[in-house]
Amino acid sequence: MSLRWKTYLIVGFTLIAAVAAILVVSQTVLMRGFTKVETAEVQEEVARAKAALNRELTELSATVYGYASWDDTVAFLEGQNQAYPETNLSDSFFTGSAVNLVVLARNDGTMALGRGFDLKTAKTTSLPVGLSEYLGTESPLLKHTSVDSRLSGLLMLPEGPMLIDSQPILASKGEGPVRGALIMGRWLDAAQLAELENETRLSLGFLPLSAEELPAEVGQAAAAGDRPAEAFIAAFG
Repeated sequence: MSLRWKTYLIVGFTLIAAVAAILVVSQTVLMRGFTKVETAEVQEEVARAKAALNRELTELSATVYGYASWDDTVAFLEGQNQAYPETNLSDSFFTGSAVNLVVLARNDGTMALGRGFDLKTAKTTSLPVGLSEYLGTESPLLKHTSVDSRLSGLLMLPEGPMLIDSQPILASKGEGPVRGALIMGRWLDAAQLAELENETRLSLGFLPLSAEELPAEVGQAAAAGDRPAEAFIAAFG
């Protein structure tokens, strides 16, 4: 083979290798760019979903506060004002506030009142069976150590997800001592989800970490405990 052809071959192989390298680098850079864009989009969607849930919880919390910091509630808890439930927690309260349950408990954990309500049928029901394990004497829902205490969030019950808010029972001016706890809950059912989906323009669903249909990556990340609490984002094929 002549020197000229050897030169041509060397130059040709060099050009092919250079083009291949450029293609690999370009693809890597583009994929990283797409991944960043997709991650940013998912994070924005998570933020919208969180904001919508927080608005629901803020509304529920305002209702709880109005009843928790009230002399009439204190009087009922202390054995007075026995007409309190009929006067203040009638069917119209539940339908008007879109609340599915109310629990009033004393500091020792004993329940002064517990009532469930079906907003679809507008009828009183028993409390969700799954709630009982969260109403023990040491439950954070019942333990308020200061007038500023509050526990609010999403409770995954066997019957379904529920927005829950618990606040200390205080005098009308928000003054202590803490007499007990007032808990209110609202089912996050299909109708409520539909409203949130319409508001956020997202398809939403809520699963406990123990759910069989939970993606393996999510379960593993939760078990590892090394992911940010805000959200875990993964690509599923």
